[in-house]
Amino acid sequence: MKNFNTNHDGESPAFCKYRRMPVFFTLFLLFFTNGLKAQGPCSGIDFSFEQYEDCKFRARYNSTSECFIEIRYILESGTFSSFVVNTAAGFSVQEISSSELWVHHNQGFVPLGNQVPLLFTLPHDLNTTMNIAYLDDCAMVGCEIFGGIPIESCPDPKDASIIGVKYRECSSLPYSNQPVLSGWTIQLLDVDDNVLNEQLTDAGGGYGFYDLPAGIYVVKETQQPGWMPKVPANGRYSVDLTPSQQVVRNFGNCQLTKPVSGVIYQTCDSMPYLNQPVLSGWVVQFLDDQGNIVAEDTSDSNGFYNEDLPPGHYWVKLAVQPGWTPNFPLSGKVFIDLMQQSQAVQNFGVCYNCCSTVTSWITQNQNTPGKCCYSFTYISATPSCVTNFYFLANGIDPSSIVTLPGWTVGWINSTGFQILPPANGGGVIPAGNFTPVTFCINNNGLHDILTDPCYTPQPTAVCCC
Repeated sequence: MKNFNTNHDGESPAFCKYRRMPVFFTLFLLFFTNGLKAQGPCSGIDFSFEQYEDCKFRARYNSTSECFIEIRYILESGTFSSFVVNTAAGFSVQEISSSELWVHHNQGFVPLGNQVPLLFTLPHDLNTTMNIAYLDDCAMVGCEIFGGIPIESCPDPKDASIIGVKYRECSSLPYSNQPVLSGWTIQLLDVDDNVLNEQLTDAGGGYGFYDLPAGIYVVKETQQPGWMPKVPANGRYSVDLTPSQQVVRNFGNCQLTKPVSGVIYQTCDSMPYLNQPVLSGWVVQFLDDQGNIVAEDTSDSNGFYNEDLPPGHYWVKLAVQPGWTPNFPLSGKVFIDLMQQSQAVQNFGVCYNCCSTVTSWITQNQNTPGKCCYSFTYISATPSCVTNFYFLANGIDPSSIVTLPGWTVGWINSTGFQILPPANGGGVIPAGNFTPVTFCINNNGLHDILTDPCYTPQPTAVCCC
């Protein structure tokens, strides 16, 4: 039982019967209009409140003087839910407003001793101050309890709540701004596991069950495939709610994943990976059933890629770079079923089309008697995998072949010759715009010249006329 009280000690004023009601009514009005404070003659009475049940109070006073004729109880905030006057003891109450009660007694003054003139009830969750004013008939003054008496109601028994956040967590750590998870079902159950309510977590991962009576509840998450509960480990809490209590219970889950890995390598004969040269910096994409990219990884210096994916169906696709052609598999992509498989290994083999970055042509030069002379030019934006150029035509004059410094002639005969790039370039043709060779063909006329190692379908037809 809670007690709320104040003592107002002091000598009692001289005894005086209740005689001057009109005069004291005027004084009472003056008291409330002008806010007069309690003075010395107002002593001889103290007040207290006892909470005997939830939200229910006894208004008690203890008086040693017959000078006090009226008591006014005024809530600083809130209202009285109900009140009962002790009529059996001769008290009566006038309700001035929903927050103010005026107590009288039928003998004209409030009786001596420890008395309970009034029982009253306050709303739930009301914490306020009870101001008390009373009349001293003997001293003809209005009195009040300075500052009032603090009084606390009871918590609302149906105002408790359980709230929380659903978040992504694989290390069993409490929630502290980890990524949240929306669209998860959180259930509220009684002690017998009967479902009382359920909610989907919102965009912020939050859920909340409100206006709950005090009692024992179970709050649990509905598990989704591919996820493991981490906070709490069993995915459920038991909560013993007290009236008006708010309890926070968060749920952390870790998404189970399965590895998908492989090697990106070079092959031009559609062979599976058997320690061929590997390729770094290649992007592998992972797409869902609708073709949306859900993840990407880039091959490392060993040509290796790896991605951990939740259970599901995926397309694993190689992002083929310019100048390259997928050769294993030929489509450059493969379907995997991580619902059934515990892991997947998929290698990708590609072949570089050396001619894709090279543009070349032959230009006719000034002719000499009995010969037609030509210049060969190429442009390559980047170093190419082309390792040589060769030229096939009847009547090539070997003595007329002139190369750029560093370039050399490989093989040569009357029907053709080969030139090789500088050795300091790694054995491939350098990037840029070069004319690495000039040569002549004996006899005037129409010459068909087949050039470079890219197997041009038609030879270059040049007329030396």
